[in-house]
Amino acid sequence: MKGMRRPKRKSAEITGGQRRKFLRRGKLAIEPESNLIMFPGVFLKPSDPNIHSSPRIHPDTGIPFTGRDLVIHPWKPDSMRLDYMTLKDGVLHGLKECFIRKRSGYETPYTRGRYRHGIPVGVHHHYYENGICSVRIKYGNPCNHRSRVLKLDAWMPSGKKCPKSHIDESGDGVHYVYSDFYRKLREIHFYANHELRSLLILDKNGKLKDVLSNLHAGNLYEWSLAG
Repeated sequence: MKGMRRPKRKSAEITGGQRRKFLRRGKLAIEPESNLIMFPGVFLKPSDPNIHSSPRIHPDTGIPFTGRDLVIHPWKPDSMRLDYMTLKDGVLHGLKECFIRKRSGYETPYTRGRYRHGIPVGVHHHYYENGICSVRIKYGNPCNHRSRVLKLDAWMPSGKKCPKSHIDESGDGVHYVYSDFYRKLREIHFYANHELRSLLILDKNGKLKDVLSNLHAGNLYEWSLAG
């Protein structure tokens, strides 16, 4: 299955001299940046710097922001990632689209999906940089403020569907995640009762590197180095 192609975006979509030069010249920031699309001189910030998912607030008023936001991330030496987000009271609520933009200006989709009060809902798509869809996940209505995965289909970088990735009716399953850079298996995600419970992280040689578990135990992440 081929991913959709998006036309190149012009830098003029984002006004403001400093940001316009940033996009036109393809310079990458050291840290992720955020701005209001209508007010490019303003950078939103998390209300709690120690919690990545905390509501994003206006730096001058401290009020959680409602509207469209843009976050620019450094990616590869010749590219950047642009995240267009819809926020309500500082958290994701609505459409979020991410794109990879090359220094030349060529752009490909990276992720697309909708959120409700910070929780993913509906169908989400993730793409490889070659435009092929890497995974399509269908989320159900949130339960106890947690996302619920109802269906999962995954593809390899070659475009061949991954025969091992699936979610059954009881919500148990596995997702094989392939690297965009090495075109090899990068992670294995394990699901139980429609929730992501644990994952294995592999190095570029396919050897086990780390294990991440208890992903839904009060948002507590347990890291254990595996050899």
